[in-house]
Amino acid sequence: MMTREHTDERNPAPGYAPEVSDEFDPSIDDFVSKERNYTHFDLPLSDDQRREFRADSNTIEQHSFWPLLGFTKIERRVRYDRVRGRHVVPKPRDIKFGSHADAALLEHYAHELSRRYEQYLCKQPFANSVLAYRSGMGDNVTQARDLISEIKDRKDVIAVAMDIKGFFDNINHDVLFAALKKVLSTER
Repeated sequence: MMTREHTDERNPAPGYAPEVSDEFDPSIDDFVSKERNYTHFDLPLSDDQRREFRADSNTIEQHSFWPLLGFTKIERRVRYDRVRGRHVVPKPRDIKFGSHADAALLEHYAHELSRRYEQYLCKQPFANSVLAYRSGMGDNVTQARDLISEIKDRKDVIAVAMDIKGFFDNINHDVLFAALKKVLSTER
């Protein structure tokens, strides 16, 4: 298990997640929805609307989601093989986005779930080993540097890095809901 000294309060090391109460209190939460200026069925939220946005039970009960809009973005990737040498291949990527209010609501839940996930992880023995999808962990360049340094210090280790193609598109929802219930300490 990777361990690092906790030295910077602004960028906590793994396993040093801030204490979070089990109950979400919108009156003290520091959430502010980010600005979105894309075109959708609804108008972008004003600065005041974004600052005041809260996903309380009343808001959720009255909210109707708009359809997702989307397009396919074609990115170019350089590949190399022995027959063709270096060549460019297209990589299509489906982009979907929600209305401004829908996105703010989902962003609010993502923010709260991230807080709860950090609270859950800090209680686990593997907390220092999990790097992906965590708040305050720095970027992947910093993470790679720290990991390489850890490997050099330990010398005889095995490191595993994975990128599973289409993981989020194909995740089993029963497994996802079971994990959510565990993180949120709830039966439903």
